[in-house]
Amino acid sequence: AGCFPISRLHVGGDRGHRPRARHADPVHRTLCRHASQPQRPQRGATLVEALIAVLIFSLGLLGTLKMQSYSAEVSRDAMYRAEASVLAHEIIGIMWTDRANLLNYRHGEQDPNDPPRTVDNAAATSPNATNWLNEVTTARGTRYLPGASTNKQQIIVDNSVPPIVRVHICWSGPQDLTARSFVAVSQLPL
Repeated sequence: AGCFPISRLHVGGDRGHRPRARHADPVHRTLCRHASQPQRPQRGATLVEALIAVLIFSLGLLGTLKMQSYSAEVSRDAMYRAEASVLAHEIIGIMWTDRANLLNYRHGEQDPNDPPRTVDNAAATSPNATNWLNEVTTARGTRYLPGASTNKQQIIVDNSVPPIVRVHICWSGPQDLTARSFVAVSQLPL
């Protein structure tokens, strides 16, 4: 058994020595020496594995951060859209109670299909409409849309029976590349 053939072993007398190998050829001696020595661990393999583990962990962490950023952006957009919806329905509710002065609520470019159209860029003359426009465009608490200016908002009132009101609200969030908008259309009762 082992690396050495039995015929090559030399037993050293009766003093209890272990058998020693005697080899004539150096190649066999070299091969046997390496085979009988314990294997040394590979150097650097653990370091490479650790670096790969750190790389995979870092990629996962970056993916998680990107998801969090996207989630915050979508949440912010939903909040602005909900606020625009509340504001649009608020002015429609105000107009519903002031149906006698509907034409005074017109603001912004009017629909070209609207027959009584006399001005392309009407400015609202109703105090209710100007207060509402200030609320849309001025930062006051949570009732505010970023990047919303008075000239971007539209309140279109047609003279049909019953009248149809179209409110178009535009804003641009801090990280938006394009303007966002919300449109509400309502038919007011007589």
